[in-house]
Amino acid sequence: MISETSAYDLMRQIEQDYQKETRLNDRKDYSIFYGPLLKSSFAVVDQNPGGNPVPDGYRIVDVMNGQHELVEGRNSGPTTRKQAQLLMRLTRSSTPDGLRKIQKINRYFRRGAGADKKAGMREAAPYLKRILAYIEPKLLVVGGAGIRGREINDFARVMGGSFRLDEDSIILGPNGTHEALYFCTGNVSIPGLRPMRVIGTYHPSKWHETFYKKAYAAMETEFKKIAG
Repeated sequence: MISETSAYDLMRQIEQDYQKETRLNDRKDYSIFYGPLLKSSFAVVDQNPGGNPVPDGYRIVDVMNGQHELVEGRNSGPTTRKQAQLLMRLTRSSTPDGLRKIQKINRYFRRGAGADKKAGMREAAPYLKRILAYIEPKLLVVGGAGIRGREINDFARVMGGSFRLDEDSIILGPNGTHEALYFCTGNVSIPGLRPMRVIGTYHPSKWHETFYKKAYAAMETEFKKIAG
């Protein structure tokens, strides 16, 4: 299912440049795109891709041939499954197939929980700028935002920009034995890119009934202002 408007040539060039720089040539070690690259009013930005594929679990989908991690790969783990559920609700998609245009990327591309976050973000930054420059989003939905959006701030700084948190937007909630940032908003400015509004939330794999009760309405309201 290939869209004629998808930027496959740019996707291939970015991937080839990344492979040349890092000497990573197998997608079991990294992932850049979650689906075909398209213009969009919003993009989802998470931390880094999941780990190695396992039988009857995580699978690498063929994004260069029109497949999408949130459609063909949505049942590969709690992150993709719960994120697909929320995005279907936000975008009013009646089926997962409606998520094919969702632009999802990560702050760094190397797989696994052991990947070096700071080094990974520095490595990915020039490629992310090229990707975001093409998408031209007005809104970023950032997973794993950290308390007071500190992970958003780290991301913006590595990209040469800044993040300004809306102090009155913060919603906290339980996450095991600790509190987590369920929701916040703010603004990101990155040189060379349009100013972007931000919705921050905690890791998508943790979205549960309490999150929906405490934070979903605020997320939906902010989403509708820009991308709904």
